[in-house]
Amino acid sequence: MANSSNKELGNIQHSNAEKFHLWKFQMHALFMGKKLLGIVDGSEVEPTTVGVAQADWKKCDNQMISVLCQALSKKYGEYVVVCHITHVIWNKVCVIQEQDFRENVHALEQKFFKCDMVEGDIIALYIGKIEMVIN
Repeated sequence: MANSSNKELGNIQHSNAEKFHLWKFQMHALFMGKKLLGIVDGSEVEPTTVGVAQADWKKCDNQMISVLCQALSKKYGEYVVVCHITHVIWNKVCVIQEQDFRENVHALEQKFFKCDMVEGDIIALYIGKIEMVIN
C-alpha cells in the first residue's frame, strides 16, 4: 500500500511473512496506545443510531484504516482493497498470514532445530532467538 511516512508508525516495518509476529505485536501496541483496539479487533462495533457516536466511530475507524494501510506491505494490498472497515482488513491480513505460516511450518521446524548458541551470546539472547522461532 502506501509508503510509511506516518509518524505514528515510528519504526514499525511493513509486514512480511518472516517478521509478521513482530509487526502484529507492534501494531497491536499502537492500537492499544490510541485506545482504538476495540475498533480493530471488532469488539467495538459501529453504532446503529445516526448521530455523534456513529460519526465518532467512523472517524476513528477511518483513522485506523489509514494507519493500517500505511503499515501493510504491497503483498496485502490486493487482498484488502475491497475492505472498508478496519477489523475486516485486520482479520483478512491475519488469516492470509496464518495460512502462509501453516505452509511454512516445516521450514520453521528446521530453523528451530538449527538454533545454536553462538560463542559470545548470553543465555538471554539465545532464549530470545528460540522464542522468536517459536512465535
